Amino acid sequence: MSTANSNHYGLVRIWQIPVFLLACGVWVVLWQFGDRLRPTPTERFQHALAPLRNSIDRTPPLVDQIHAALREMPNIDPPDHLKTETHYLMGSAYTVLAEFTEASTEADEWWKLGYRHLQQVDPSNLSEKDRPKYLYRYATSYAHLPETDPKTAVEQLEKSVVLADDPSEGHLLLSRFYQQHYTGAAKEFEKQFAEFFEVCH
Repeated sequence: MSTANSNHYGLVRIWQIPVFLLACGVWVVLWQFGDRLRPTPTERFQHALAPLRNSIDRTPPLVDQIHAALREMPNIDPPDHLKTETHYLMGSAYTVLAEFTEASTEADEWWKLGYRHLQQVDPSNLSEKDRPKYLYRYATSYAHLPETDPKTAVEQLEKSVVLADDPSEGHLLLSRFYQQHYTGAAKEFEKQFAEFFEVCH
């Protein structure tokens, strides 16, 4: 009986040997070639930026998907050749979230994050399709900062409002700046509202 048990346990031990050797082989492969098997930073950013762009470019934007895409962004600096696109898309994402957020405190944080990213973008490196959107989103994010200079905000909005996906929103924002920050600007205020209603109709 003891001989049978001994043979049984011996067989158990024997089949464990190739499993152990296989595990050692896998470990050696990962040690030698792990860097080649893992995605590169470029691949990680390209994989994360695609759904982020898709969620932003939809009409209306897909807010839940924007949140999900932002959570998937790599927590490392983007490669040099992807810095412009990364900051543009992340800045755009935060401005979209700010526009669709009712809580003012939360929206203020989104505007700040959006401006922080968009400020790092060189618009000359953007595509012709992205550049107009960037100019308007940069202007609106700046306009919502606590330390905004009204004159600068108005100048930026005046140049970019016609480039917005929905110019009526830009005209409303611009008219509020005229109303709040410019004494004796009733004519400009009326002009912006006239343009707003013209766009709407």
